[in-house]
Amino acid sequence: MEISQFELVFKPQAPAGPADIVLQGYFLEISNLEDRDLEFALTLTTSSVTDPTRSLFGNAAVFVVTPSINNNVGVFILAVSYSDESFRLDRNIFVPAGGTALVAVQLSAPCAGGMGPPPTPDFECRGFVTLSLPVITRPISIGEFDAVIITQQGNTPQKVMLTAQNRAVFTDPATGVAKGQTQAGLPIATGQALNEITPDPLFFGRAEFFDLTVADRMIRSGITLEDGLASMLATALHSKLDLK
Repeated sequence: MEISQFELVFKPQAPAGPADIVLQGYFLEISNLEDRDLEFALTLTTSSVTDPTRSLFGNAAVFVVTPSINNNVGVFILAVSYSDESFRLDRNIFVPAGGTALVAVQLSAPCAGGMGPPPTPDFECRGFVTLSLPVITRPISIGEFDAVIITQQGNTPQKVMLTAQNRAVFTDPATGVAKGQTQAGLPIATGQALNEITPDPLFFGRAEFFDLTVADRMIRSGITLEDGLASMLATALHSKLDLK
């Protein structure tokens, strides 16, 4: 589901005249209200551009704080190219039952020890954020054999609480000293903090189409299509899916 807009900024507050430098990031809190662990996929969508000062590619760092892990620096990556429009995290965000995770998307150079801020700060990028409950794989053991089962994250929409914010720091352009900071809540697309996210299905609605997202996940995980299909069919036998 679409959550909110986002805006990353690193440039003077005003286009002309003396002005503070604004460094702004996007923050999203995700509370899992279910009694089961959930894994979320997060995607940032922008316009397709080739200007490196307007693209997330190579410019954004993602930090994730969960009840058990603080600031997963360098773990989550938006691996795409300049011209892409969809920037998806390369791994899921794990939120335990009843837990809350904080996701921070910031500019990598000034915030994550990259190549450092440019002499003249001039970066801005805007878009919207999508959150989903993807199909996941789980290792299982059957006697002496190890296998992987691919499942949906529930057969009904899962309840979550969402809060989105822009957080900005204002610095003196001459000294680089921080002069103040702000936090501003962003409207959630549904108009409410409490939402229900429908888990991604194992298959498309039409039987002749196979979910390529699932196929891609299996291939990257070293699972053959035959084993993956057998696993999904075994799972589907105990679900409400129409196998016709």
